[in-house]
Amino acid sequence: MHHLPGAVSVASQCGLQSSAVFANALHSGPSQRYGTLQGKHVEPDLSTSSPMSATTSEVDAVIADVKHKLRRRTVNIDLLSPVVDLLLHSGFKKEHIIAAVTTNPRLMSQSRSTWERTIHDLAEYGFSKEHMLPVVLGYPPVLKGNMDGLSTVLETLYSLYVPSDKANELVALCPDILQQKPKAIVSRFGLLMDVFRKADIVNLLLTNPTLLVDDWSDIMERFHYVYFRLGFEQQVMRNCQVLSRPLDHIKQRHLFLRRAGLYEKPDKHGVTTVNNPKLRQIVDTTDHEFAVNVAGMTLGEFRAFGKILQLEAEQEERDALEDEWDSDEEDSDET
Repeated sequence: MHHLPGAVSVASQCGLQSSAVFANALHSGPSQRYGTLQGKHVEPDLSTSSPMSATTSEVDAVIADVKHKLRRRTVNIDLLSPVVDLLLHSGFKKEHIIAAVTTNPRLMSQSRSTWERTIHDLAEYGFSKEHMLPVVLGYPPVLKGNMDGLSTVLETLYSLYVPSDKANELVALCPDILQQKPKAIVSRFGLLMDVFRKADIVNLLLTNPTLLVDDWSDIMERFHYVYFRLGFEQQVMRNCQVLSRPLDHIKQRHLFLRRAGLYEKPDKHGVTTVNNPKLRQIVDTTDHEFAVNVAGMTLGEFRAFGKILQLEAEQEERDALEDEWDSDEEDSDET
């Protein structure tokens, strides 16, 4: 297999066979690694001392905020209130609770005892409070006490030398990984290490957690566009969310800058005649931030450009169909 510059083969690295609403709030915990889950015990941090105790007014404030956000959707307050009280009492942040309830009111209306058990179980696996709600929302079986999928995935990540705190954070950022079989996770690590250095994989995944579940052909399509069209190498890609962005998002911003004379692919020496924006500025900004702060134009101009690109794509599709029809007619005439 041909490796791109900077890539490292799986075999030479580790012997492997080659094969959110909470995202901004997540932070990694203490740095440590557990080689196995068996026999591991982490004392749950479930302190309910008076400074953390929730008052009736605090619970009512959360419920009121939830009802306002959900508007016409019905909420069973009798079921929800005890859970909100428990979460506030246990030290969960108010904004995280509101986000979780508005994301899935029915899930958050499970019994208080169910949530007490779930919090305890996740704490024993070393999950911090800020990581627990994303895991539950993304993988509801844990509310039923089913920890097998979680245990298997964590064991697999540990075997791939992912530190326990990073493994927990990765699961919280992308709970869909809990639907993956160990073989698929190991295989995806192998594919990533065909393109990126082994030492960069963990940070790459924490920045782009969906790399473990996205279609590989889609990932490589984004990678090739950024590598060959924009001229950015792996050490730059690893520090932003470019590989988690839709290809159309990347293309639109690149072409907008290029046609405005604000971006130029570096030559083989990395030299350009313009001061290119950083990749993070191109892909990890809002439309408004990108248009105004990066491109120095207006949001309206950027959106108008997006419509132009859409019209160009539709025209190209029509032209391709016409070419296909013409080719079919020529073949028919020859016969």
